[in-house]
Amino acid sequence: MIDFEQKSLGNGRRLIDIDGNHDVYNVVRIQGNNIQLDNKGTDIQWEMIDVFCIGLVRRTISIIKNINLILGGEFT
Repeated sequence: MIDFEQKSLGNGRRLIDIDGNHDVYNVVRIQGNNIQLDNKGTDIQWEMIDVFCIGLVRRTISIIKNINLILGGEFT
């Protein structure tokens, strides 16, 4: 769930627009008016003026990749 009213670019999980592409990142503000963005193990640093916050991520649904662990069977 995304809270589209929360547009501030602070620490936390945010829906971010970079060059017209939208994705969810973990955001950490760092010195020098920069932010560090983490998405699926990829860390990048950007100037805050180049990145736009679309909204604050309130809830995330994770997809279970290995159904065998849940159902206890063998599926291919």
